[in-house]
Formats: sequence, C-alpha cells, structure tokens
Amino acid sequence: MTIGLKNLVWFPIENESESAITYGTAVPLAGAIDAQINPNNAEANKLYADDVEWDSVTPDSDYNIEVETVGFSAANLAKLQGHTISDDGGVIVKAGDEPPYGALAFKSEKSKKSGGGYRYVVLYRVKAAFAPAAYHTKEGNNFTRQTGKMTFSAVARMHDGLKQYIIDSQTDPEDFFTEPITPVVTPPKPPAATPDP
Repeated sequence: MTIGLKNLVWFPIENESESAITYGTAVPLAGAIDAQINPNNAEANKLYADDVEWDSVTPDSDYNIEVETVGFSAANLAKLQGHTISDDGGVIVKAGDEPPYGALAFKSEKSKKSGGGYRYVVLYRVKAAFAPAAYHTKEGNNFTRQTGKMTFSAVARMHDGLKQYIIDSQTDPEDFFTEPITPVVTPPKPPAATPDP
C-alpha cells in the first residue's frame, strides 16, 4: 500500500530514433499532489475453435496520466506545453505550439505494513495535453485553492518498446531522478551441452 507522492520529475526527450534515445536535464515539478496512471485497455481479440476460447491477443494500449501539483511555474508550464518564455519571464502561447515528448518519474512512500521504503515509477515517453486553468475570486475570509492539473498520454519508446518501470526500494535507486533508468534483464544461461557418450 502506498501512502505518499513526491519528487515528481520530467525529462525532456532531446533526440529519439529507432536505435537510441537521449533525455535532457531533469525538470523538477515541485508540489506533487496526485498522479493517476490509467491504461486505455482495449478488448482482447479472441479466437474460438472446438467450442472453446482457443487463443487471445490483447492489443498494446497507451496510458493516460493525470497529474496534480500545487501549480506549475511559468517556466515549467512552457517546457511541458511547448510554449515560449518572453524576456521578462512570461509564457507566450502561439498557434502551432506543440507539447514535446519526455519522461515522468516520481516516488511514493509505502506503508510500514507493506514493508516501508518507496515505490519508484518512471514512464518513458509521455506527452502533455494543453492544461486547463481556473481562477476564482476570494469571498471575504474564504478562498478556493486552484491547483495545477495536467494530463499526459504515454506510449512505448520507439527503439526498445519500454513504457513504464516500477521498482520498490528502501533507498533511491542510483541516478533515478537524474535520468530515466533503464532496467537490466540478464538472459538465462543456455543449458550445458551434454557430452557425447
């Protein structure tokens, strides 16, 4: 069971091809409140034969990620949404602006009953939708807090198919918030050859 959310970070993708990917410098998105990852599950394609389900293929689906923070700074809003920053620090929104691809990472504290430590999550290729904005007047001593909300879509990386990585650890994995880590899977050793009699 997870009980927290912190250290939300975005890594812009600087170069991507069918053989490699390069991420830029980490952009901390301070004040994380909520992150929801929702797979767009498609119906499995089923084949029936001999009066039973013979085979089933589940289409590869993308993810929708809903993020809420205390608010996005002007600089971070521009980076995530593909806008330009003016000389005096304002966000210029123009026709043709296009949000760039990047990676999202964060950690979530685990309850002591679940072993403690943290759950670390990284999504390798995400793209933001244009964010809504809401403003509300103060009503005497009452006021309505307006937080920053943004929705991302996540798909697999082109060169290796990676979409998401989840790991539980008592301490931060090395360089986790410096660059998106790539998990390592050591292939099993082939069985030893049996000598001829």
